[in-house]
Amino acid sequence: MTDPSFTPNDTLIRKADLFTSQVDEDLVMLDEASGNYFGLNPIASKIWECLAKPICLSELVNILTTTYDVSDEQCKEETISFLNVLHSHQLLNVTNAE
Repeated sequence: MTDPSFTPNDTLIRKADLFTSQVDEDLVMLDEASGNYFGLNPIASKIWECLAKPICLSELVNILTTTYDVSDEQCKEETISFLNVLHSHQLLNVTNAE
């Protein structure tokens, strides 16, 4: 699966049928379909939380820059990098805005 080219108005939503558990400050997830486990640090967990309902990339970046001390550009770059990982593991659905 190739990485999508994310645009600010793309709608993002996470895969819903994962088992999750909070372990200290991290979130541990199991994708039963693939048998893969994933561990998310607090910032990745915040992104995962935001992806519970459809959200556009620009809104997600806005939430993160408001919550954390990070520039828009750095936040967008690092968020897209994480979204690419989620997408490569089929944990993220993307609807491209045209």
